[in-house]
Amino acid sequence: MRAFCLDRELTNSILGLSEDELRAFPELHEDLTNDRQIELYIFTLCTLATRSKSVADAQLATQYAEGWANRLTEGTPERARRERILNNVASVMCHVQ
Repeated sequence: MRAFCLDRELTNSILGLSEDELRAFPELHEDLTNDRQIELYIFTLCTLATRSKSVADAQLATQYAEGWANRLTEGTPERARRERILNNVASVMCHVQ
């Protein structure tokens, strides 16, 4: 999940959350207003899907990652990074199915 550009302390905090805390975190942050929040939301959903082996969580992460990547023009460095994140999410999806 190296494609994510999140603060290391924040990612470590998320990785340290219990499954119940991970499930509550996205619910508290569903009002996504900027790219950083969306990226954090996708990261949290991926972490949750990996832990819980939940197809529903992996599908939600995929949905957000696809939409987030498709908001940018193809060929830009940021679009490429978001597509790498989408590939990471797809990998998570493969492991939970």
